[in-house]
Amino acid sequence: VQLFCGEEREAADFEEAQYRLQRASQSSDVAASFLSGGQQAITTTGLGLCLWLVARRVCEGSASVGDIFMTQGLVMQLWGPLQFLGFYIREAKQALVDLDSARILLARSSAILDPLRPAPLPAASAAAPVVEF
Repeated sequence: VQLFCGEEREAADFEEAQYRLQRASQSSDVAASFLSGGQQAITTTGLGLCLWLVARRVCEGSASVGDIFMTQGLVMQLWGPLQFLGFYIREAKQALVDLDSARILLARSSAILDPLRPAPLPAASAAAPVVEF
């Protein structure tokens, strides 16, 4: 593709786009890390609170030691599917963002426009070199 001496401008545009993509990716990663950390803190706090309440009942004699393991297993079984669903919800949201970005990109006009009636290419001569692969 001939750029008609626009290589420097295209390289600068590419570098700028690459920089913006890198910044957006870093921002997205930081946000995902904070959300994951918050989710883990909430889960750990809830599990700790449940286990503390059951341990208190064990000390009072109204529950057995097996109730601690049952409570821990129940909370972990509830947490697993919620984490699974959270992953797919995040992926679906990202797919919608990507589709919207693609729609915006396709709606943009080109920086270098093709002429409405391009000049015809010269006919190939009989003495054209043979290209083999």
